[in-house]
Amino acid sequence: MQSALWTHIYKALDGIFKLSEDRKGLYIVIIFSFVLKTIILIALFDKPVNSDGILYISAAKQFAAGNFKEAIEIYRMPLYPILIACLHFIVPDWVLAGRLISYFCLMLAVIPLYLLTRDLFDQKIAFWTGILFVLSPVPNSWTVYAMRGPAFVFCFGWAAYYAQKAICDKNIKYFVYAGLFSWISVFFRIEGIIFIPYFMIFLIGLSFVIPSERVYLFKGFLIWIAYPVFFSAALFLSQGLGLEISSFNRINSVRQELTKLLNFTFFNNYQQIKLKLEELSKLSPFSGYNQNFAEITRNYIPLIYFVGLIEKLINVIFLFNVIPLLMGLKHRFKRNHFLILSISIVFMILVYFRMIERDYLSSRFLFVSAFLLFPWVGNGFDRMIRFIAQSSSPRVYSAILIVLLILIPFGKTVLSFGKNDNVTEKAGIWLTTQPGYDGAKVVTNDLRILFYSKRDVFTEHGRNRSDTHLIYHSLRSDYSEIEKAAKDFHGKFVLLKKSVKDMDSFPEFEYYRKIKVFTGKKDMVEIYCSPDIYKTTEF
Repeated sequence: MQSALWTHIYKALDGIFKLSEDRKGLYIVIIFSFVLKTIILIALFDKPVNSDGILYISAAKQFAAGNFKEAIEIYRMPLYPILIACLHFIVPDWVLAGRLISYFCLMLAVIPLYLLTRDLFDQKIAFWTGILFVLSPVPNSWTVYAMRGPAFVFCFGWAAYYAQKAICDKNIKYFVYAGLFSWISVFFRIEGIIFIPYFMIFLIGLSFVIPSERVYLFKGFLIWIAYPVFFSAALFLSQGLGLEISSFNRINSVRQELTKLLNFTFFNNYQQIKLKLEELSKLSPFSGYNQNFAEITRNYIPLIYFVGLIEKLINVIFLFNVIPLLMGLKHRFKRNHFLILSISIVFMILVYFRMIERDYLSSRFLFVSAFLLFPWVGNGFDRMIRFIAQSSSPRVYSAILIVLLILIPFGKTVLSFGKNDNVTEKAGIWLTTQPGYDGAKVVTNDLRILFYSKRDVFTEHGRNRSDTHLIYHSLRSDYSEIEKAAKDFHGKFVLLKKSVKDMDSFPEFEYYRKIKVFTGKKDMVEIYCSPDIYKTTEF
């Protein structure tokens, strides 16, 4: 019976392997992406909106109302909020409108990835690259996020695809397409602008390596620089008309980062951490000797940051995909291989320096780097398949391969359905029905509770309104000052969210009284109110 099972598994895999060579492979990948992303969207439909999504939705509401100045003040990168506002005319729910943009972009991102991989390797590898990307758990989790990352990667994927075609196919129109999509991506995430000067440098370098193509590359270079010249002229004219555009789309952020880079001030936080570790080393029982923990850590801070970056990158790619990635990198590099891989590395370097500057790293910052590495994941997967075909136990190895790289990531995605927790939404909806809450001052450590209680949380110059609520971010780890902060603010309600694992750490207030608790699978929300509320109101 066991032998029959292996036979069926092997036959099924063999059928899939043959299917990957068919010219219809792209359509199969798109259908698979559509089915899985749709299941995720439905299964996690009641998942609370991510905190960043509230910012974008707030700006989108102002765009929908025709308040363009107020919308820009809330959020300086308007393209994503504008898309939400446009989609809201069809989809009444604001959160769903924001999520659908992520849903469509993640679902369709397999198209430029497939085409890019096909040009880098072949159609069969492109098929496997698309399948493995669709199954990646972390990008799948972003399907229900209202965030800019999916739209940014979708556009940048097309930019990368057309950029490599421009240098390989020698068709000038591809420079036009690559420039267009690269600049659209910049309007989703400002770090996309790093590709503009990098590709210019790449073209100059390539013209020296291949002198015979110098004329063609020079024409492409002129088209490429035409875009920044056009945008610079548009900004100059806007200033001449008296429009304030210095912070539009975070242009000022680029200037600030360049200034930090030139002045080396981005190392300020790094130096502070070194000083704190130096003080910590003095607390060692043998502080007079070398190589205590704090001293070792201080000497290897750059390496520790790099390890953290690689850990996050692996998280986005998925752990078991690292094996085919390493195998896939053992391949003869052509100019388009070098271009795509170097872009991925350039983005990683950018994220690395931002990580040192901020002492913080989110997985979504590495999405582009991971996305551009997936062709090599698919190449490694194909090499593993060919190894299995020549091995003495192809059925066993095929089963192991399908479990590690197909079933486990799929299972991890499915298991995330059961971890959905909507306590912030329940707490917010409950608060809307309570007397005394409307217009009352509120202190909280989670903006989403206020969002679901129908409060406008971004209304004055893109900031939280300090006269109606206080967002106390440090409460995520430290509750010692909560009551003092709430009393100083004259808060009527205190809304605290924390993991159920830390339920014993919720404070026992002297002034505020606990009136309601919402407990979910992972998180819980406790609601407190001041004496003048609980003495006059029944909850």
